[in-house]
Amino acid sequence: GWRFAGNKRYWQRVGGTNVAGQAEIAWKPGQAGIVYLPTRSWVRDFKIGVPEGRKLEAFPHAAGHEKPVVHYGTSIVHGGCASRPGLTFTAIAGRSLDRNYINLGFSGNGRMEKEMAPFMAEIDAALYVVDCAWNMSPALIAENGAEFLRALAARRPDTPILLCEGCTQEASPPARNVAMRKVYESLKAEDPARWANLYYFSASEMFPADDAELTHDFCHPNDYGSMFMGPAYAKRIGEVLEADAAAKGGFAFPNVDFASAAGPVKPVNGVGQPPLLGYNNTRLFRYLKDAGIPYSRLHDTGGAYGKNIFVDIPNLFRDFDADENDPASYDFAFTDLLLKALVENGVEPYFRLGVTIENAQRVKAYRIFPPKDYAKWARICEHVIRHYTEGWANGFRFNISHWEIWNEPDGAPTIERQTMWKAPFSEYIRLYGVASKHLKAKFPHLKIGGYASCGFYDVASSRGKTDDVRMKHLMSCFTNFLDHARAERMPLDFFSFHCYDTPEFAGRQIEYCRRTLDAYGFKDTEMSLNEWLTRGGLRALGSPRQAAEIAAMLAIMQNGPVDDAEIYDARCGAGAYSPLFNVLTCKPHKAYRVYLAFNELRKLGQAVKVGEGGALPDASGGLWLCAARSADGRKAAVLVANTSGKALPMPAVLGGRRIVRVRAIDAARNLEDAVGDGTIAAESVLLVETE
Repeated sequence: GWRFAGNKRYWQRVGGTNVAGQAEIAWKPGQAGIVYLPTRSWVRDFKIGVPEGRKLEAFPHAAGHEKPVVHYGTSIVHGGCASRPGLTFTAIAGRSLDRNYINLGFSGNGRMEKEMAPFMAEIDAALYVVDCAWNMSPALIAENGAEFLRALAARRPDTPILLCEGCTQEASPPARNVAMRKVYESLKAEDPARWANLYYFSASEMFPADDAELTHDFCHPNDYGSMFMGPAYAKRIGEVLEADAAAKGGFAFPNVDFASAAGPVKPVNGVGQPPLLGYNNTRLFRYLKDAGIPYSRLHDTGGAYGKNIFVDIPNLFRDFDADENDPASYDFAFTDLLLKALVENGVEPYFRLGVTIENAQRVKAYRIFPPKDYAKWARICEHVIRHYTEGWANGFRFNISHWEIWNEPDGAPTIERQTMWKAPFSEYIRLYGVASKHLKAKFPHLKIGGYASCGFYDVASSRGKTDDVRMKHLMSCFTNFLDHARAERMPLDFFSFHCYDTPEFAGRQIEYCRRTLDAYGFKDTEMSLNEWLTRGGLRALGSPRQAAEIAAMLAIMQNGPVDDAEIYDARCGAGAYSPLFNVLTCKPHKAYRVYLAFNELRKLGQAVKVGEGGALPDASGGLWLCAARSADGRKAAVLVANTSGKALPMPAVLGGRRIVRVRAIDAARNLEDAVGDGTIAAESVLLVETE
């Protein structure tokens, strides 16, 4: 990066005469340098001495960075209160952006007179930054603002303009900033297409309002304030340039058609096991309630072997040789506490009938063998269902719709590698046939399904096309299962499967699953993606990137053929599979805020059409949307996720409706209010409310 090399007063007094200052800088051959001329002074003469035999060349900017940024404004822009020219915030921003940066800051001036526009337009700029608010009253902003911008845009219609508020440390926006915002919004509303490349920069993004040491006079930034403002301006300018490049490259924001209903907002915002602390501490369940979580799938609950007390059939019915009709044969104690706490927090349990994964099975496998009597195992499951839905054995009458038979019996092509089912897959098909028919006969009103497939990565995967034997095995198990289910008329109310991949590839796997179910005659079978998580590992936890990818997945599932989904998972524990809660603080990660945002769509109720519909994102460019409206159509909202790695343009109007509120999840915010400024930052999520 750039480093300060030295300075010199531009004149000094010698014997009663002003003599030009001279600075000697040690400059290595081939080294780049920037010379900043003094602020608030005229330069009549300036020379650079070069040793004989050496030459000075213009610094080559990166490709695409040849055009300068032109920054027009007041003494704040000029940098009058920085201790040296290289510490003005504009100089800091220019270095960060690797661009020539033309400072048109005028002390006591900068009032957006339209006569300035032709002079600015003489410079073929990458961006015009208009930053005049401090020297303008609200009335003058209303008088000059729009006319100046029209005059500038008329001469350079293809060059983006960034309109800035005045930096401030006031808690609420001063009147001049409110007036500037009105100019921006009025132009955007006047002609969204014409003003597509007009962007906005809010004072709230410039520096922290609660630090009184940032300015010389609560107006002009000092060196300390410039160290905040420089990077902030560089970030915002970079976002605008990225968004403008995307727009010119053919990027088109997906259409949101609020008039076209697309069914209800679906319960794709379910979770796996809940954030249970220890054996019975359910204090974090309130977060599930606040986010409107519809389901908690009870698999791997409590950790290895279900902590020997939760959910797993061997924990509920400890002696397989006992009488399955005798309530005394069952141990519901801790699972009762768990389910009761979920229901009290508005979460429906999604019950997996089976056992927890045994990742240490190579040492010894305990519970992942097939039951020794399939019919008896089905009757045991029947009594578990009766306990939780009909009150049997001093039980409950909970609404539990999903009853899933086992988990990932297809996990590996060889029994030795299996972590869930120590038998051929054909034996699982036989168990499913016995259990599903028995349970559906007893409970025709409930949903019976399975088999929690490991997934369909052979169709499409971020790992690339693979001839991996396991991937082929997973595909074979799926079609083999459907063959038998169809031939033997096995009940299949829902088919559950898993996906641990990036959003774009997950979308293709989802489409494949639906097509295949339909092809085998299971058109009415629901699709339950009841384990999923985007890739990234431990480093992704708590990051804006992970939040954006999770929001993208929710959009894919809402717009696509998935009927319900449960992220893996909502535990508050160590490891990469804790995307929602921080194990060290027991506080939510950024990804949890995505669930709060999606719940706002669920509250509205009615999903609407986005783009061309479907889960395949071939033309999304890394932008993912889902949207909803209220029954009367008066309220509407859009969830926007940007996973592209660059800023993208955001229209001021969505589906003919005006944006009234924007909340952001990004590096700095956790679903907090943000200014609609014409861009969607890289790796961010927006909840956009319209009217």
